[in-house]
Amino acid sequence: VDVSNNGMDWSASGGLFQYEASSGVWTLSPSRGPLSGGTSIALSVIGSSATYTALYCVFGANEVFATTVGGDAYVCIAPSATNVGGVTLRLTDGADRRQVVNDLVFEYYSTSEVVGVTPCGGSVSGGTVVSVIGTGFSGSAPQCRFGSTVSSGDRARVVTSSVVACLSPAAGGAGGVAVEVSMNGGSDFTQNRVQFVYGASARVISVMPSRGTSGVEGQIVTVIGSDFAHGSDLSCRFGVNGSVSALYESSSLVMCSAPSRGAGAVRVDVSNNGVDWSATGGRYEYEVTDGVWSVSPSRGPVSGGTPILVSVGGSAKAYSGVYCVFGTTEVAATALSGGGYSCTAPSGVSAGGVSVRVVEGSGRRELSSGLTYEYYTDAAVVGLLPSTGMISGGTMVSVFGTSFSGSSVECRFGTSVVRGSDARVLSSTLVACVSPASGSGVVTVEVSLNGGADVTVDNVQYEYAASAVVTGVTPSRGSHGQDGQVVTVVGGNFQHGTGLSCRFGVGMLSRGRFLASSLVECAVPAQARGNVSVSVSNNGVDWTESFARFEVVSSVRATMTPTAGAASGGTIVKIAVDGGSVMPYAVDFGGVSVAMSWSGDELSFTMPALSVKDVSVNVLWQGVSER
Repeated sequence: VDVSNNGMDWSASGGLFQYEASSGVWTLSPSRGPLSGGTSIALSVIGSSATYTALYCVFGANEVFATTVGGDAYVCIAPSATNVGGVTLRLTDGADRRQVVNDLVFEYYSTSEVVGVTPCGGSVSGGTVVSVIGTGFSGSAPQCRFGSTVSSGDRARVVTSSVVACLSPAAGGAGGVAVEVSMNGGSDFTQNRVQFVYGASARVISVMPSRGTSGVEGQIVTVIGSDFAHGSDLSCRFGVNGSVSALYESSSLVMCSAPSRGAGAVRVDVSNNGVDWSATGGRYEYEVTDGVWSVSPSRGPVSGGTPILVSVGGSAKAYSGVYCVFGTTEVAATALSGGGYSCTAPSGVSAGGVSVRVVEGSGRRELSSGLTYEYYTDAAVVGLLPSTGMISGGTMVSVFGTSFSGSSVECRFGTSVVRGSDARVLSSTLVACVSPASGSGVVTVEVSLNGGADVTVDNVQYEYAASAVVTGVTPSRGSHGQDGQVVTVVGGNFQHGTGLSCRFGVGMLSRGRFLASSLVECAVPAQARGNVSVSVSNNGVDWTESFARFEVVSSVRATMTPTAGAASGGTIVKIAVDGGSVMPYAVDFGGVSVAMSWSGDELSFTMPALSVKDVSVNVLWQGVSER
C-alpha cells in the first residue's frame, strides 16, 4: 500500500494489506436472556467463505466456547450476569482470538417468575384470557406455555412487569397443566409450575322461574344445565353486563340472584371462571307485576307443616287456582276471606333457602317470583336454668336446646309470649328469655324461631312461686375473717332446692340450707366485712327485695390474769379486751354465768367456787363467743 501527495509520485516505502475470505453476515437467536444465564444461543452465518479452528463467544469480559452444530451454525451458552442491560458479544477464533465479526449485542433481563394465574381454570376449547401474575416480565414478544402447548404472537403480551395476558390454547381433555412464561422466544421458560385447570364448558338448558318482576333486586333464579364447576368464580350473567355470583348446588344446578332490570327478556349464561360464558343460554323475562307479593313467615322447620300467609299489595285482582311452589314442590293455596292466600310449607330436604313462586291456573302462569323461604333444622328444648322464678316475672331464664337459629325468637311460658329484647338467640344451643308475670304454678316453656308459627313441643317445665322475703338474721353480728360462721335467715316463701342461696353485700354468695319455708341457714363468707345486707334467692338468679343487716366486726382478742385460782372461789379475775367496743359483755366461767364489770377496755369478775379442774372461760358479746 503506497501514498502519493500529487497523484503521480508514490512513496518509496509501502505497507502490506492482506485480503481474506469474507466472514459473511452473522445472526444470533435469541438476542436476550435472563441474568441467571444458561440461555442456549444459536449463531449462524450467511455468505462466509472462511473456516474456523476454535470459535469463542465473548460476553463482555466472559468467554465461552462455541459448539459447531453443522455447517455454518454454532451454539454457545450465555454465562450469568449481574446487571440488566445489553453487553457486547464478540466472536473470536483460534489461539490468538482473532475477531471474526463486528460486535453483536446480547441483552440480559431480570429472571422472571410466575406466582399465580387468574382465572385459574378455563374451557378445554381454549380462548380464555388468562392473566399470568409474577415478576420480571419484559420485552415485546412473550410466550405462554400451557403444559406443552405454547401461545405466542398476538395470543400473548406483556401488560406490566408483573402481568402477562395470554389466550389459553385448546386442550386434549380436562385436567391441570403448568403455566410458564418465556421472555426470549421460548428459549428460557419459568419453572414455577403454577396450575391452570381445564374443564368442560358450562351449558345452560333452562332457568326457573323463567320470569321475574322488573325493577326488583335479588329475585332467586335456578339455572339448570351441565358441567357447572364448584368454585369462587362461578357466575351468572343476565344480558350482556349483568354478572352476579352464583351458588353451586350440583354440576347441573346453580342458583343466582337476578339483578334489577327494566321490563323485557334477557339471556342467562353461566361461567365457571367468571371469564368464559356458556355457549348456550336460558331465557329470563322481566315483567311488570300486578302488585308486590310476600310470604309470612319467611322461614320454618325442615319437617314442614308451617302455615304460610301469601299476600299481595297494590293489586285488586282476584285469582283462581293459586299454587305455592317451594323450590320444585307445589302445594295448593287457599283464598282467605280477608284477602291473600294461605298454603302449608312442605317438608324440606335440608336446611337452607329455596325459591318460592306463586302461580295460577292450569298453565301455572307466574304471578310472582323472587321470593325466598328458609328451612331450618327443627329446634328442641332440653332444659332451663333456673327452672323456677318469681310470679312477678323478670327472671332471666337460659333455655338450653338444639338447632336454635335466626335473628328473632319467641319464648312461650304457658300461654304468655315474650319477644324482642326479652328473647334472644345466643347460640345454636342457648336462648335467653325474660320470664313474664304469672300466677303461681307450673307452666311449659317452648321456643319459636319463626314468629310463633311453629313452636317446640318438648314440655320442659318452669315453676312460678311467690317471691321470697327476708325479715331478719340471727345472730346479727359476727367476726371478720372466720370461716364457718353460720347464721339463720328469717323470712318467708323460701323453697327447698339447689338454687337456694344467701348473698352477703355485693357478690358474696353462700349456698343456703333449707330449714323451713321461713328459715334458711347460711355460712358467712370469710371475706365479708362491715355492715352488709343479707338477701336470699330461691333460684340463684332472683334476690329478695327485702333484706336484713349483718355486722361483721373485727375479731376480739382477750388476755386473762390470773389464769389460776382457789377452788373455793373469790379470786378477782381481769380480762383485757382488744377489738371490742360495744357493751354489754357477759362471761361464762366453766359453764357458770358470772356478773362482770367493764372499764375502758378491761372487764373484771369474781371467780365462782368450782371443783378442782381446768375450765374454759368465754367472753360473750351479743351471742358471739371469744374464748
